[in-house]
Amino acid sequence: MTEPETDPTREAARESLEHLQAAARELINAARAALDAAERFIDDPEMISSVVGVAGRVGDVLRQVSGDRIRRSAWDDGPDDDDGDGPEPGDSGIQRIILE
Repeated sequence: MTEPETDPTREAARESLEHLQAAARELINAARAALDAAERFIDDPEMISSVVGVAGRVGDVLRQVSGDRIRRSAWDDGPDDDDGDGPEPGDSGIQRIILE
């Protein structure tokens, strides 16, 4: 008895399915690892404190590096702001964008 010829389309579909299954397994393993790390993080108050401290220091550095630019851009009304002093009196500072 001879083996039936392999259909190239069927073979490609089978290989694709195998790759998708392998990728799904990798995603599951990655999710497990992330959950394990999150669990260790939550259970360790010192680590939480350390991460918060690092985030605060990063914020301080960014503030120093950017200098006055952040404050100026927060009050910039955009290209129509001739005087550069921010929102006009009575303006809420919220720009509404109308989508059509």
